[in-house]
Amino acid sequence: MAITKISNSSLSANTYVSQDWKGGYKLEVDLTSESVAKDWKLNFNLADYSIRGAYGVDLVPQGYNINNGKGNYTIDGQGNGQTLDPGETVKAIFIIDDQGKNAIVPKFTSLMGSPISDPISAPAPKLSKSAISVGFENHKGGTVYSNAAQSKDWNVDWSNQMDKFASISSSDAHSGNNSLKMNYPNNEQSNAGAKWVIPEQKEYYLSYWLKFDKGFDFDGPKHSGGKLPGLGEGDLASGGTKPNGNNGFTSRYMWREGGKATVYLYHMDQPGTYGEDILLKGG
Repeated sequence: MAITKISNSSLSANTYVSQDWKGGYKLEVDLTSESVAKDWKLNFNLADYSIRGAYGVDLVPQGYNINNGKGNYTIDGQGNGQTLDPGETVKAIFIIDDQGKNAIVPKFTSLMGSPISDPISAPAPKLSKSAISVGFENHKGGTVYSNAAQSKDWNVDWSNQMDKFASISSSDAHSGNNSLKMNYPNNEQSNAGAKWVIPEQKEYYLSYWLKFDKGFDFDGPKHSGGKLPGLGEGDLASGGTKPNGNNGFTSRYMWREGGKATVYLYHMDQPGTYGEDILLKGG
């Protein structure tokens, strides 16, 4: 991944392929503005590729080069994302059919057509105004992350075994002073977890920093693999209960044998009884 400044604009783009599969891939673009960007529009080219879906931004209708047969596209912001304040970031996600070719990252240009510049150093993007951010700063190091402790950070619907395996650490933190530490036993399933309720929205993007201890054994003597935090809805369809449109879904990060990273997704089109593994690739 590289952050690039888009010439003749106040926007920087962090562009990367987050998933790659046979016949297609998922392209993510984090656009951050250095100053007020009002009614912004960007062009890019994906000749010989086709966009199956776009999320977080709008593909501008005919007349602005969308799908004109030469692979030229134009995007602009949706809703509040049409105008970006200084430091504000909007995420664009594209599902792309690659016709059997390698996944590529396109170059973005402003609507004036100036080329994108070489990668530059840029500060980490600021969270949007609607972001929910939890840094576990409300606790002392060593605090057991029980239901009561969780309630200081989240709207807790239920919690299981967290008081046995979860605690606050002041020795490892990506930012601030604290992080949440989880212990995974090597000879049993911990069954530790919690449901934290967040406000209803049409779209969510989940991001968190994760660190495994040096020498972490991804392949225990009895069990290999483990679940990590993710997103879900409704009745949290899981455990072999296939989503049917009325019982919700779950999408959880996992590691498999050897530490292989996946998204474990329960969705209506999953091929089997249990959730589908979507392998994560890239940097």
